[in-house]
Amino acid sequence: LISVITLFQLSLLALVLIILPLLKMGWKGSNRFGTFIYFSGIGIGYMFFEIILIQQFILFFGNPIYASALVIGGMLLASGAGSYLSSGIQLNRRVIKRILLLIAGLVLVYSLFLSTMLQNISGIDMAWKIIISLIIIGVPALLMGMPFPMCLRWLSRIEENNIPWAWAINGCMSVISAALATLLTVELGFTIMIILAALAYVISLMAVSYKFYEHQNKT
Repeated sequence: LISVITLFQLSLLALVLIILPLLKMGWKGSNRFGTFIYFSGIGIGYMFFEIILIQQFILFFGNPIYASALVIGGMLLASGAGSYLSSGIQLNRRVIKRILLLIAGLVLVYSLFLSTMLQNISGIDMAWKIIISLIIIGVPALLMGMPFPMCLRWLSRIEENNIPWAWAINGCMSVISAALATLLTVELGFTIMIILAALAYVISLMAVSYKFYEHQNKT
């Protein structure tokens, strides 16, 4: 019941504080559906994956504070590094599609092996736990930091009116999906949730393929 109430409260606040202020300026840009799908997908996928990792590493460390601090801190640092590195990557649809596909594939691999691997090494020293955990967290998070800034750069070229909405949609969906992931994990389990995280990135990949970049040949 608490999880449901939290989801409702966060959803309402996200809509009121993030989306509602933008309604005054309107949304005059083209490709609105593609923008919505793309930035929703990467926001949901990122937060689903983060919440799932926190829950898995609580079991690994036996302490929710250590697990939360390590996962959140590790993902922020790694995705920040990925965002920085993405500025040096050539900007085109093929590259973004490959990054999204790689993220989705890596997340699916984690769904098959992560839980079992953490159980098998749960008895090692704390220092090694931290090192191994940072590697496990950092590899996908590095890639997850790239799609958002890369597509913002592309929007700045083809449709600047969509940029405020891209930020708002991603932020709103990130807030809502954090609470939703906590609720759904209890009902669906680790494997299904991490598959849903991968599916969110696949949906963003489809947006890149069919909607978001339909102006590419015109610019």
